[in-house]
Amino acid sequence: MLVNDRDAKQRLDDLLSQADAVIERRDDGSPVRKIFNGRRHMPVGLVPSVKSRRMIAWESRLERKAIRWFEVDETVVSYREQPHTLSFRLGGRKVRYTPDFEVEQEDGVTRIVECKYRDDLRKLDPLYRAKIHQARHLYRSVGIDFQIVSDMRFRMFPVWHNNARLVEKTRRLCPDPFELAALIHHLEAHAESTLRECGLVLASLDQAENRVLALIPRRIISVDLSRPVNGQTRVRLKAGYETRLSAMPSVQEAA
Repeated sequence: MLVNDRDAKQRLDDLLSQADAVIERRDDGSPVRKIFNGRRHMPVGLVPSVKSRRMIAWESRLERKAIRWFEVDETVVSYREQPHTLSFRLGGRKVRYTPDFEVEQEDGVTRIVECKYRDDLRKLDPLYRAKIHQARHLYRSVGIDFQIVSDMRFRMFPVWHNNARLVEKTRRLCPDPFELAALIHHLEAHAESTLRECGLVLASLDQAENRVLALIPRRIISVDLSRPVNGQTRVRLKAGYETRLSAMPSVQEAA
């Protein structure tokens, strides 16, 4: 269920109302809770997002890592921080819960992600635990997945996340329209190629391989990030890439 879709929102609201719950959102899709709130002892910041086409706010280093994950993971279509506030009754009183992220997957699944350090999870008070448990139940009752992500997630897959750092650094780079058209023709003809060969297709060899990697968050190419990325890394066009070219520099004239 795509929460960003108007009809899906209405169906979601109708279902939640049966459980005396309601989701509050901003009409413009911006975060519902102010993040830069004067807590200077906490790390906060903004990072540009290719997928969301705007600056994304974060208020912990764990959230910053999660943003990098969403940005680089080719199965993630879009994501938002502080997307809404869920209000519901718990033990006879009205409570409110604002998740850290709402993620739309390419398989149509909407996932709510809550970021918590393992040490903080151990220290959660009973009321907050009960609130999280009920929120998860409400989300799942209307077909929305709920996931708590801790710092262990990033320690378990160090190669993937090290590669994600590399890819994220390339986000401001991109092949020009003629180079993009040449690269697409190359991959259509060969089905799969190496990162080095793809780089050589570009007219300019300046940061050529990095400019190819910049197509990962744009979901034009697919690369296995579970292995170290180098010149021999296999590259292929991602299924459905044609529908995403409209967000890229025009290649029609260059083709």
